[in-house]
Amino acid sequence: MRVFVVWEPILAGDWRRPTTRTLARIPDSRAAQYWDPEHLIAEELRRAVESNPHMARPSCCVSHGHFWDMAAIFPPEARADGILPAPVFLDGELVGQESAIHSKLKELLSAQSPGGQP
Repeated sequence: MRVFVVWEPILAGDWRRPTTRTLARIPDSRAAQYWDPEHLIAEELRRAVESNPHMARPSCCVSHGHFWDMAAIFPPEARADGILPAPVFLDGELVGQESAIHSKLKELLSAQSPGGQP
């Protein structure tokens, strides 16, 4: 499993890259964290959602035209070969979605493990 955390300026205090204290909110060393001041990832995700009628639509989390505070979960076989693949989960606000995120990750990990056990 790979985790990419993308920080972008949305709130009034977000005018500079995340501090060490902010990055420490995600303590797992397997998570790669990125600062995206130009909203490039959010824009690509928005474009992918708008261009694919079969892609999941988030129920919230747009500020100044940018997706934010959300999780996108992609299946293990997903590859971004010029276009963003369809996520199997795309929603937020993160604080309200812990159970749904955990459930989807558990489902994907179980499917990958021998005997269906994570």
